[in-house]
Amino acid sequence: MNTSFRGNFTRIKELSDKRRLPRLGKIRLGVKAVTSKGKEYPKEVNHFVVPPEVEKIYGEKPTELDIMLPLNDIESVFPQAYKWYGSGRGLKCVGNGEAAMRLDEKTQTMRERVCPCELLEQNLCQRRAHLLVMLPKVSMGGIYQIDMGSYHSIVDVNSGLDFIQALIGRFAMVPLKLKRIARETFHGGVKAVHYPLQVLLGNADADTVNALREDNRRVLTATSRLALAPPEDCNPQFDDGATVVVEDAAGSESIPYGIDSSISLKEAAQPADVPDLAAELEPSQEVAKTPNPGPQRQPQSQAQPPKGGSIPSEKGEAPANTAQQSAILKLAAKAGIEEAVVLQKMSGMTMAVAAGAITSLQRGDTSIFHLKAAA
Repeated sequence: MNTSFRGNFTRIKELSDKRRLPRLGKIRLGVKAVTSKGKEYPKEVNHFVVPPEVEKIYGEKPTELDIMLPLNDIESVFPQAYKWYGSGRGLKCVGNGEAAMRLDEKTQTMRERVCPCELLEQNLCQRRAHLLVMLPKVSMGGIYQIDMGSYHSIVDVNSGLDFIQALIGRFAMVPLKLKRIARETFHGGVKAVHYPLQVLLGNADADTVNALREDNRRVLTATSRLALAPPEDCNPQFDDGATVVVEDAAGSESIPYGIDSSISLKEAAQPADVPDLAAELEPSQEVAKTPNPGPQRQPQSQAQPPKGGSIPSEKGEAPANTAQQSAILKLAAKAGIEEAVVLQKMSGMTMAVAAGAITSLQRGDTSIFHLKAAA
C-alpha cells in the first residue's frame, strides 16, 4: 500500500484551524425574589449580578464592566430573536419578525410560519438577545453570556456597536465599557425606571482611535479563526443559576429582568402574598360585589399615576404595583374604556382589588368601572 501521502491528511480544511472559546459563566440583570409564602418571581436590579470571580474584581454590585467582543460578527456575539418557550425549559419557536420556525409537537420537527403571531400580543413570546463578551480584567480565556429582553438594551447595544464599527472599522478586541444606565420608560401610561445596557468606547480620544484603526488588519485576521458556541438558551423562568433573594411579606414590584416592563397578565393578576379574589368568588358573582377594601381617595379631575408608579391606599394596604396598573390599562383599553375613567378608578386601589379587576377584565366583565364594554 502506498503511504507516501500519509502526512498530508492530518488537518481538515476550514475546521482544524477553528478555535472555539469556552463559556466561563453568566452575568445576569436581575435576581429571583421569593416572598415569605414561597412565591418566586423575577426582579430587575440596577446592577450586574456577577459570578464570584467577577465580584473579586468589580465588587458585589457593579454597574460598569470592562469588556471586549471576541469576533467582528454581530450575529455571533449578539444574536437576537423573538422566542417562545411555552411552559417548558426548551425553545419552541424562534423568529425574526417576518418568519419563524415553530416546533410541531406531534412530529417533533420545526415548521416555518409567519412572525409575529398572536403569542407576541399575549406576552407569551418575548424578544431575547444574548451578548457574549470577554472580561479582560477577569479572564481572556473565554466568554461570559448576558441575556436580555429589554427593547432599550437591544437598541442601545446595537447602536453602540454600529458607531464603534463606523469609527474604528471594527468592534472586535476593542476595549469597551458596558454600563447600566437608568432610564425612565412609559408603558401603558405608567412611568417606571429601568436599567438598560449601553456599550461605549473605554477611551475615545483621537490618539487611541487612530491606534486602534492601525491594528485592524492584524486583529481581524487573528479573530477570524475564533468560533463561539451558540448561546445557552433556556426559558428564563428556569434559570437555576440566578441569585435568590427573600422579600418581605409585602414583596415588591414583579418586573421580569431583561424583559423590559412586560409581565404576563396571569402573574399580574396574582400578586405576591395577596389572594386572588376572583378565584374565591362563585362563577355567578361579580368582582364589583366583593367586600369593600376600605375607603378610597377621591380622584382628581385629571388623575395620573404618581411618579413612583404605585398609587398608595389610605389604609396602608399594599398598593397596586406598576405591573398591575399597566395590565389594567391595557385590558381596559381593549374593552373600550376611556383611560381617564380607568385612572380615576385605580386611585387608592390595592393589590388585592387590582388582582380581581384584572381577572374580571380578562373574562370581559367591566362592571368594576360601571361601564359596558365597547362593541
